[in-house]
Amino acid sequence: MKLSGACLCGAVAFEGEGTGHFHACHCDMCLRWGGGPALGAPLTVSELRGEDALSVYASSEWGERVFCRTCGSHVFWRMRDGSQAFAFLGALDQADELTLSQEIFTDHRPKGLALAGDHLRLTEAEFLRSIGAGADTPD
Repeated sequence: MKLSGACLCGAVAFEGEGTGHFHACHCDMCLRWGGGPALGAPLTVSELRGEDALSVYASSEWGERVFCRTCGSHVFWRMRDGSQAFAFLGALDQADELTLSQEIFTDHRPKGLALAGDHLRLTEAEFLRSIGAGADTPD
């Protein structure tokens, strides 16, 4: 599925291929960084405009958060080795066409927050095992 998006101020814009799905992450870092779960869609970026307006925060040994340094919009979460990237739902033009397929770090989800639907739900330990990381590895 073709996806496109931009930051709030328009300094950054992108296009790429996605799966038609998005994931929700409830890890402590995502909750602190965004004030709620991070909602991101897997994306292979084919075009990126305004790369000079992006800032990168290496949030762990294996992940980094990419945001617009002008308006602060969250644009991507990606593996530091470049093997995987997710575009944040708020930056996508097609967000309403995507379906929630997975929640991770569900044992960190705030009480009272429940995402509806039938999709994969993994605790921190289950998720880290699924990617071959140790239980003490943060997002």
